[in-house]
Amino acid sequence: MSRRTWTSDEDAFVRRTLLTHSVNAQARALGRTKWSVIQRRDELRRSDRLPVNQRHGNRPWTPEDDERLVDKLESGLSIAQIAGALHRTAHAVRDRAIKVHGGIKRLRSGLLGVRTRNQVAHLFGVHPNSVERWVQHGWLVGKRNRSVSAAARTATGRKSSTHYLIPDLTIEAFLHIREAWPFWTIENMTDPDWRAAARDIRPDADWIPLVDFARERHYSDSTATGWVYRGELPATKIGGKWYIWHTDAAAFVPPLERTV
Repeated sequence: MSRRTWTSDEDAFVRRTLLTHSVNAQARALGRTKWSVIQRRDELRRSDRLPVNQRHGNRPWTPEDDERLVDKLESGLSIAQIAGALHRTAHAVRDRAIKVHGGIKRLRSGLLGVRTRNQVAHLFGVHPNSVERWVQHGWLVGKRNRSVSAAARTATGRKSSTHYLIPDLTIEAFLHIREAWPFWTIENMTDPDWRAAARDIRPDADWIPLVDFARERHYSDSTATGWVYRGELPATKIGGKWYIWHTDAAAFVPPLERTV
């Protein structure tokens, strides 16, 4: 199988999300392998199209980094802002805060708390099983609440679903994960402060299913899918289905109609 050529749009996505997405998140969004993205990052750096000082891969955390992290958390900066200041991904900042400092509630002096799976489901206006899938997919980080699970088993006499404790900091990072946007809507969020925060992050979020895009443009499904696999139509596979970002759909010109 021939290697798929990288497009200018894909390169732009890698540069734009370098400080907010992990390699795995970039790979999922682009429909590529992790190693393909890592190799492309290196190629862009060697060609001076990606700043070397933004290299943040698996760089170890120093005591000075931890102090800066705590200061910025307590000052109320967002995860994306902290990631940019520390030249790390949003996922790395979030995971470090949870793992090293023993919980976000203590770090943020009560500004951020911890929610159960059902509370997060209520916040987003979705079924609790959706939140559980988000955790399993790696979009949200949740710690298993064993005491709640054990109590549920005792009360019902049968195995219960997994109960998670999810810090608000991970929810804030989750809002930035574009490939998760098709699975929740701002209108369904029940907290006005979180709705406002979501609108700042995704003011016009809109994914279009590939089949709907093809039907609207009078293309066959096989034709549109072929463009995706040849890298001629930017698309992201979510839940086994292809989706197109609305601006990519609006700007798309069929290959045979393009001028050199």
